[in-house]
Amino acid sequence: MCGYLQQILESKGDCEKKLETLGKDIGMKFLEIYEIRRSNKIVDILESITYTFLPKIYTSNRYVEKSKDFENVFLIIEDTPFFGKYISAPKRCEGFCADSITGGIISVVLTSFGYKNTVTACLSPSKNILTKVVYVIKINTEDLQREKRYS
Repeated sequence: MCGYLQQILESKGDCEKKLETLGKDIGMKFLEIYEIRRSNKIVDILESITYTFLPKIYTSNRYVEKSKDFENVFLIIEDTPFFGKYISAPKRCEGFCADSITGGIISVVLTSFGYKNTVTACLSPSKNILTKVVYVIKINTEDLQREKRYS
């Protein structure tokens, strides 16, 4: 897998998009193996992803938050991301986030629950934690309105 990842980094094009696609493939395989608690509420689903599903893949200190500014945006904040430790990017890829793989995993789980989404992995180093990654999860507003109707 490391060789494949290095090949992606050396190729031209959007490396993060390719890593996200790889993450979606990995997420599909894990969905076949592990059960995730069914729910009709996006907050419950995100908590299951954060505290139950992702720890089965790798352990890390992470938590989920709802955006204060946008109703359809949620954040999963991870202090010790897994993939960024093992993948180094060429200098031409400034701002590159290897943890787009995890973003793909999150996206495929949400899609399996019927939520159209966009997940973006962003490096967000702070004074205390240099490796922090924030997964910005944007849910389709129609899906959130559907959730409100049936709640």
